[in-house]
Amino acid sequence: MNKQDKFIKALRNLAYPVCIISNIENGHKNAITVSSMTSLSIDPASLLACINKSASIHKTLNVGNLVNVNLLSSSQQEISTICSSSDLDVSRFDNDFWSYNDSQIPFLEDSQAIIGCKIEEIVDYATHSILILSIEDVILNNEQPDPLLYCNGDYLKL
Repeated sequence: MNKQDKFIKALRNLAYPVCIISNIENGHKNAITVSSMTSLSIDPASLLACINKSASIHKTLNVGNLVNVNLLSSSQQEISTICSSSDLDVSRFDNDFWSYNDSQIPFLEDSQAIIGCKIEEIVDYATHSILILSIEDVILNNEQPDPLLYCNGDYLKL
């Protein structure tokens, strides 16, 4: 087994929280499931997310744009699967999961939390872009942690 295969196998053993990043550009709604998202700093409040350059949402991610980061709860596996499949790209919003506020950026009201962000910086690295997101607003929905987790190619049942 080569180094890259070993690395992939090692990372598959980690559990990742599942999030959906959503935005709107020129009236077109976009969303993608991500597991590579983490806090970057508390002061200033910021997140870091990694997006594959081949993802359909990638071309809509520009410095200064607004996005919502939806921290999924364990009951949101269906929308996570929809937003992770390129085959379902055109039907991601053909359901009742989404809500909209004044900015019209879609968000998932049933998420554990919705974090409104502004893209501050984009760093290109190999196959991905690293987004540095400044926090604009936070909506907390659940007092008790109940995250949707992903590990070894599947969702975890707690």
